[in-house]
Amino acid sequence: LMEIADSVETEFYSRKELIVGVSEKLCAVELGTLAKAGQILTPGSAFHLDFIVTNPKWRKKEQAVSLTYTLVLVLDRDRFFDIIRPYPEVRKAVSKAAIRFAMM
Repeated sequence: LMEIADSVETEFYSRKELIVGVSEKLCAVELGTLAKAGQILTPGSAFHLDFIVTNPKWRKKEQAVSLTYTLVLVLDRDRFFDIIRPYPEVRKAVSKAAIRFAMM
């Protein structure tokens, strides 16, 4: 868990800025407000949960936009899988979740 926390990076967005380049990253709103797919995301909200799906064609491609000055925490997909590699039970749970996301 600490290794994941240490791997999280921050990205800052101004008002009305499109959130781009994060489709292969897990994102969480730290400060501010975003709009994505008709939903308002506030601090504590996570998005791009389907970043674990292997085939990019099966990931949702909904655009997000910052409604206020927003700080987003991001975790890179490759880094996430590097971290969970030594934990077979976690890899199995992530694989099952990826299947569920792909079928949604």
